[in-house]
Amino acid sequence: MKNNPLHLNFIAVTVLIIVAITTRLVPHPANFAPMMAISIFGGALFYKKYWAILIPLISIWISDLLINNIMYGTYYESFQWFYEGFVWQYLVYLLTSVISILLFTGKITSLKIGSISIGSALIFFIVSNFGVWISGTLYPKTLNGLITCYMMGLPFSKATLSSNLLYTFVLFGVYYLIDQKSFLISVKDQFHWSWK
Repeated sequence: MKNNPLHLNFIAVTVLIIVAITTRLVPHPANFAPMMAISIFGGALFYKKYWAILIPLISIWISDLLINNIMYGTYYESFQWFYEGFVWQYLVYLLTSVISILLFTGKITSLKIGSISIGSALIFFIVSNFGVWISGTLYPKTLNGLITCYMMGLPFSKATLSSNLLYTFVLFGVYYLIDQKSFLISVKDQFHWSWK
């Protein structure tokens, strides 16, 4: 795959954010969302690397606002700008973006895409469950409590891994098809021009 950075405009950024938010608001398995895939894709192809960091964070924050204050608003006494322990989840998206930026400095390959999809799911499992254990009250602050927390998080890790692989390969695949189509149109235009 060629390594052509995307020059995103406001409309493209907005569409990515809306798609990411929508996937969290419609019924879906827990932890099955495209935020990490967008972090990976952005790190590899966004010309302005800060978009790779900002788009997932903005998407998750806006969708959290809607989920916590509208869908689950009755569970809170006041408006929730952030939920308890949010920093651990947001940290994973930040780490995924940075790792992707560093990983994709060379050629983009299926092996790299698959590796970071699996690796980021593992990072999410380790960091988010540690966050639940250290900042919550569900589990005692003991080694057994930490192990129990990780064990309870295992069923959710399958959805995280599946969504990472699916959404990441879909994003890169769609980009590749669009890129190939643009290349073919360019060749066709040059071919017609050469016969004039």
